Amino acid sequence: MEPTLTSTAPNPASSSSGAPETVAPSSHGDARRSSKILRIKALACEVLARQVYLAAAQSPHAVDVEMLEKGLHDNADTLRSELQRRIDAVPETRYDAVVLVYGLCNRATEGLLAQRVPLVLARAHDCITLYLGSRQRYAEQFDAHPGTYYFSAEWLERGAASGLAAAGAAADEGMAYGSRLPSKFETLVRQYGEDNARYLMEVMGSWRQHYTRAAYIGQPCTRCDLVSACSHDAPYHARVRAAAERNGWQYVELDGDSNLVARLLEGSWDEEDIIVVPAGSTIVATFDERVVRAGNPD
Repeated sequence: MEPTLTSTAPNPASSSSGAPETVAPSSHGDARRSSKILRIKALACEVLARQVYLAAAQSPHAVDVEMLEKGLHDNADTLRSELQRRIDAVPETRYDAVVLVYGLCNRATEGLLAQRVPLVLARAHDCITLYLGSRQRYAEQFDAHPGTYYFSAEWLERGAASGLAAAGAAADEGMAYGSRLPSKFETLVRQYGEDNARYLMEVMGSWRQHYTRAAYIGQPCTRCDLVSACSHDAPYHARVRAAAERNGWQYVELDGDSNLVARLLEGSWDEEDIIVVPAGSTIVATFDERVVRAGNPD
């Protein structure tokens, strides 16, 4: 059973007492079907910043966005703790739902508790699904080309450093199902010493042999409405192409699809692709095609 969302946004049809109007989504949780303006808190990974800000601006609802650092993905427990901390801080008197613009993300979102406000989450393993628009399209890509490392403009430009300088210094950094690249050499030196760091880099560097393709996922450009052919993304294309050449991979460009992110923020919460976790419930990993579901806390 889907939660009842309560909005405190002004409405001419509300009672003279000023009591908030209650909005009940359909059986599929689709909040678009109500004329009520919901107040949504969006907690999003910064690697989806462009899609999220655009979707928030176009949403029929009032959306407040908080971006979390890309580096939190390095440790699932750390990301989970930070997300829970921010969820717990959301006041139930101000917001009707907390939208998590994340996937399962190495199980980092598993176990998150909807304290007082419902949580909304896409049925996605990771951000690649959100870039491609559906888990079905991601599955098709994975089945046809399992050895693919994915890149995007946001992924390259976000991190400890920023912009193309960071992309150039770490142009091999991308996204792959269930894996991530090792820490930079300098970090390993600080932790383990130079000799051990060199050995670890050599061992961990073997990840490259499992990949054969570098895919740059483009999104529609807000300046020219193009995707792969957009000249504004050309510097990023060049970085990924260079990374592919260094590793002996095929280079391809894929058209991104922001519809899943847009649906999260416009309140189009159909049960097939998006779950609504009622207050008092948690996110549970299903290990099947559903990816996640709502469950009772332990």
